Amino acid sequence: MRRNVLLALTLALTLALIGSTPVEAHHGWSSYDLSRPVYVVGTVAEVIWQNPHVEVILDVNADIRLPATLTEMPIPDFLARVGGRETLQKAGLPSEPAKRWTLELAPISRMAQYGANRRAEVGETVAFIGYISRTICDEMRIEIVMFSDGETQGLRNSALPPQQAQPNPCNPDRPVESASASPLLRLGVPIEALLWKLRSLQ
Repeated sequence: MRRNVLLALTLALTLALIGSTPVEAHHGWSSYDLSRPVYVVGTVAEVIWQNPHVEVILDVNADIRLPATLTEMPIPDFLARVGGRETLQKAGLPSEPAKRWTLELAPISRMAQYGANRRAEVGETVAFIGYISRTICDEMRIEIVMFSDGETQGLRNSALPPQQAQPNPCNPDRPVESASASPLLRLGVPIEALLWKLRSLQ
């Protein structure tokens, strides 16, 4: 009896410790500026097919342009049902497109769930629509992948979480909403983004 009690206590303690152990670190949607989807197109430099997110490293030039037919691009039905068409309509260009971007896609299991089994190839030209990080200025979370042959992948099947619009220092041409706040508060610049900017100037 006593042995069974000790075993039960040990099991409960083990489960509690497992539950409190951090899972693989990854960025949720809230880390990105969801109010402003952006379009980038460039040359794939690397594809990292692993969890917690598949990543694509993309080299983008300064002279990119929005396609005239962007809003008419075909997208999967599951994405259209949760606002994917509105994402296409709202998409613009990043304020500083010319850089090597790290694009976070989805976990491998979600990629399969979305039918996004095609992998971009190194050297291939691919376009993406997603959301720029608020703290890591060369990182985006991707919602739509567009291959040059017309194939389109959707990487979201539920509504985006609600997010209050605010200036994004990593995509800075946003209007300041409150003129009464102090200058630092009006900027709303996370320290991580300031450090990233300083390192990029060195």
